[in-house]
Amino acid sequence: MNLKKSNMLKIETVQRLKRFVSNGKIFSVTFIKKNGEERTMLARTGVAKHLVGGKRMNNNPNHLVVWSFGDRSYRTINLETITKLKANGTEYQRLV
Repeated sequence: MNLKKSNMLKIETVQRLKRFVSNGKIFSVTFIKKNGEERTMLARTGVAKHLVGGKRMNNNPNHLVVWSFGDRSYRTINLETITKLKANGTEYQRLV
């Protein structure tokens, strides 16, 4: 993938990653799954349309619950394993 250097930013902290996606933007994210596989998904935060009710069970501050457009379901992403995040034509890479 050819990316202009001016469109490439570094995100060093989990807090900065969380702030970037917290306003309901649609974004592409690449991360390492728990089993070690790399996964890329198109996702969005703040989707409540498909909630059935009840209480959120995952309260880990390093996890982000998103709506996955490919799976059409909610997924949890460990923010510490994100390697790339792309939104609005800008790709952000995490220092690992």
